[in-house]
Amino acid sequence: MAPLAGEIEARLAKVGIAGETREFAPHLTLARFDPPGISDGLSAIAQENEAREFGTVRTGDFHLFESKTKSSGQNTARLASFSFAPAEA
Repeated sequence: MAPLAGEIEARLAKVGIAGETREFAPHLTLARFDPPGISDGLSAIAQENEAREFGTVRTGDFHLFESKTKSSGQNTARLASFSFAPAEA
């Protein structure tokens, strides 16, 4: 997964978006509510890729985080962790 993150950062750098300074930690952000809404450009990109296959990832745990943006920066706290039961053979 880290090579994908590196490729994304390299492509974003070409259009003037600075890279992340923190160590890579794979995650999925489901929603952000401030400000609400989605730009027309991002909506168009999402629609163009709605049938795209993004691959498979296996994991044994799921962690629920809360992320809040403050004037001092991003504040992230782990709210709960869940272990997945092994698949029945």
